[in-house]
Amino acid sequence: LIFAPSDAKDVSLKIRVPIALVGFLMAALWIDTIADQLVKLLTFLGVICGIPNSIMGLTVLAWGNSMGDLSANMTMAKKGLANMAITACFAGPVFNILVGLGGGFFQLNSLSGVDETNVDLSLPNAVGVRVHYAQLSSCVGLWAVDK
Repeated sequence: LIFAPSDAKDVSLKIRVPIALVGFLMAALWIDTIADQLVKLLTFLGVICGIPNSIMGLTVLAWGNSMGDLSANMTMAKKGLANMAITACFAGPVFNILVGLGGGFFQLNSLSGVDETNVDLSLPNAVGVRVHYAQLSSCVGLWAVDK
């Protein structure tokens, strides 16, 4: 346990930086541990209730994953940054999909030694992509008309 005086002038920068880094790492570790336990609990409840893992992942776990974005976007909107909040609603998931899929396919291609990977969408996935595209287009169109 490290005690830091309340007056920042008493603590040198050589001590403050490692304390801040350790604090950040501990916070990330606690968040990861708690999130992992919550996912295990929700998966267990899904098994007890007979809910398939795919349905749990598409609904309950996805909603839980979006709560942080919801609170951040609501806070930005309440502070008068509505444009930033609306942009974050679309940019966050798009960034996650592009970086997540891009990183995964990059690793797959580099390990397998192929230059490209063809992805065949099943009918439900293809319909889902088209529905999401239509929703996104209509939301952006309505938002642009409102401006």
